[in-house]
Amino acid sequence: MAVRAKVLGREKLMRRLKIFVPDAEKEMTEAKELSMAEVASKIAARAPYDTGEYYDSLESGLVKDNPQARKRPGYRKSKDEEAVGIFGKWYWRLIEFGTAPHVNGGMFAGSEHPGSQAKPHVFPTWRANRNNVKKKVRQGLNKAVKKSNAGRRVK
Repeated sequence: MAVRAKVLGREKLMRRLKIFVPDAEKEMTEAKELSMAEVASKIAARAPYDTGEYYDSLESGLVKDNPQARKRPGYRKSKDEEAVGIFGKWYWRLIEFGTAPHVNGGMFAGSEHPGSQAKPHVFPTWRANRNNVKKKVRQGLNKAVKKSNAGRRVK
């Protein structure tokens, strides 16, 4: 016999989950915040430390509480009201991926930029810790389910 599953979508799943487990969102958000703070500190530890300005700017928090995130080009509002992200100075991409040698324009038109070497620290750290973050969020959900089922007998 084949197992059948129907994909509901995130919003519908969370609506149904709130009916049965009212504290699910709160527990999952706490788990996300704790685990992303841990990842942010690991990213900061691997970040290049030239002046310390970039290093000090790396922090985690709720996306809705960070007004700078909404000003960025290509920003899309998250479907998760309690989304958690890691924030830092705008030039993190230049450090992460490096730059190619090029001729400058604008104020320094005509001068040559030698380029910079890539110093990957964000994505390798995230990939190494992604499964741990997911695990902690699932543990938070399981904790909320156990709380809501305390006193009920499940057959």
